[in-house]
Amino acid sequence: GKVPDFYSKGYQNLIEICKRFALTDVLFTGEKPFIILDDPFYNLDEDKIKNAIKLIKELSKEYQIIYFQFLLQQRIYYLIHLCLNLIC
Repeated sequence: GKVPDFYSKGYQNLIEICKRFALTDVLFTGEKPFIILDDPFYNLDEDKIKNAIKLIKELSKEYQIIYFQFLLQQRIYYLIHLCLNLIC
């Protein structure tokens, strides 16, 4: 179902990402497909970005993840760089 509007845009994005990964787990019980994420952190604040990156890093153990980022904000680039290099 639809995510209620009383959640912030950031939480709505996180909920949608989690729902999609849960659906993927149910649909693909054997071989795991690759996942394409199109700027999924657009509406997140810095703390949520850190946690979302940790989640994506954990999920990348099971899935090949392709990540597109349109918004090249310095803080997002820096956080992604740190977390993907195992500093988080």
